[in-house]
Amino acid sequence: MRTAQRVLRVAPGVKPHRSQCVGPSEKDSGSETASGAMLASPGRAPCDARSQRSHRSEPPTPTPVTPEDLQSVLEAAGAVVDARGFVASFGDPAGELEALEHGTALLDESSRGAVRIAGADATDFLHRLLAGDVRGLAVGGAQRNLLLTAKGRVRFLFDLVRVRERELVAFTEPNRAAGLAEALEAYHFAEDVELVDASASSTPLALLGPTARATLQRALRDATLPDALLTAKSGAALLEHDGAPVLLVHHRRHGVDGFLVDAGPERCAALWNALHEAGARPVGHLARDARRIAAGAALCGVDVDESRTPQEARLEDAFSLAKGCYVGQEVVAKIDTYGGLHRRLVVLDVADGELIESGAELHVPGADDARVIGTVTSSTQLPGGGALAIAFVKLEHEAPGTMLVLEPGARAVRVVCFSA
Repeated sequence: MRTAQRVLRVAPGVKPHRSQCVGPSEKDSGSETASGAMLASPGRAPCDARSQRSHRSEPPTPTPVTPEDLQSVLEAAGAVVDARGFVASFGDPAGELEALEHGTALLDESSRGAVRIAGADATDFLHRLLAGDVRGLAVGGAQRNLLLTAKGRVRFLFDLVRVRERELVAFTEPNRAAGLAEALEAYHFAEDVELVDASASSTPLALLGPTARATLQRALRDATLPDALLTAKSGAALLEHDGAPVLLVHHRRHGVDGFLVDAGPERCAALWNALHEAGARPVGHLARDARRIAAGAALCGVDVDESRTPQEARLEDAFSLAKGCYVGQEVVAKIDTYGGLHRRLVVLDVADGELIESGAELHVPGADDARVIGTVTSSTQLPGGGALAIAFVKLEHEAPGTMLVLEPGARAVRVVCFSA
């Protein structure tokens, strides 16, 4: 189970000792709720990427931290759990994929991490560090954003939400919030900024699919849902449902349009039941990955790490070419201006329908040499048969229809178009 957050409070002009870095601590009965206000302030984030305290580290293996009440609900719904403890399916992956593509899918994403950045200087602090345009993010706005290495590689990919003028929340993949908070803290000097690993008080659910909006309106019928939130491609709002706060974020997740809905750990199970009763179908990661991989939606810590640039991973929606200086900006701009992109994310159809091990190397069929032209990062078997994979290949091999092999003369794969 998650432990509560430890808050790092910094007075202007005071730099804490490094041992005070944000991280999980003992349960704090006074921890912030999903709508709790936070304190923050601007400061000097280095514009020169060379000043970054950069390091290459392997991402932690994701582990589930689902609230106990929600675990009971998932078990009652027939959840099939994999070896890591995550829900693989609810017994019908084909029907679950159908819900993602044509209905409303309900996913347990309570294991996602959350970092709160708050204070008078929070916006300027993040804007000078992150690849996306934080200053352009209005209250109620949401965007994908990146923290890069000094060499322009992806260190963290997350959804950034401006909850209030001086409060933002970054939703990460599981087990990556503490790392993001620590990475941001490395740039924290005299700014009036508060960084919090708030994962303990955040238990988001994902409501995805073409009918997700209507399902959400039925489930939260006592709440006033802003029209702009429902119609825009992205956005966020703090609502009240059953007398308690709910954070609602409209975004695209796993290649599907939908919503992040976070009522906090104490009301997570009740929220799941409300969404389920409103027509959402519970979905596990087998159907999720089938849709995600078909759409070419890279997952941070799985497909993307510090060896990849944003352009390689097709993350153009997560960085800005117009905002000016940020960590890794020179490399990103140079690739855009002069080229130098050598590999690119593609989706592969696997001829034999079997899974491919992450890290498997790709080759040109019939080539005299054993030159490696790409690497597989994730794969999935489709509920109706067949298999797909995400890989990074050299540009001359990225065109749909290109045939490749996992070993010279062995398993065949074919580059295919992304699923819309």
